[in-house]
Amino acid sequence: MKPYLWIAYDYTSTSQCLAMLDTILEKHPDNDIIHEIGRPTLLQAALEGVPIVSEFRKRLNNNQMLVADFKGYDVPYIAEGQFYYAAGTDLVTVMAAAPNEAIQEAINGANMDQKRVSFDLMACLDDNWKV
Repeated sequence: MKPYLWIAYDYTSTSQCLAMLDTILEKHPDNDIIHEIGRPTLLQAALEGVPIVSEFRKRLNNNQMLVADFKGYDVPYIAEGQFYYAAGTDLVTVMAAAPNEAIQEAINGANMDQKRVSFDLMACLDDNWKV
């Protein structure tokens, strides 16, 4: 099998992502390159979902807690959490199986915004696991 070059576009800006794609395609139009739209880019493009958080917050006028259960993994605060916090959620979820760096980012971001983060233990079956 011929080796392929696999390029992951993990941007938090869709315009930067598309600009990088254009730059790469200008110099390398070959068909043996695999282009991956990374999760941070997909989520950024999907942030049209953030307005529902704002709408929930408007309707929860009794200070009930609002959770955005997006189960972040890659860059859970920078690419995702900060937008949900800004829109009014009190707590976001992150996969407990995420890399330690991502978990620390989630905690730091929640602390910075004076919000909360919880970790979803889905698929964590070992009692001696890192959590």
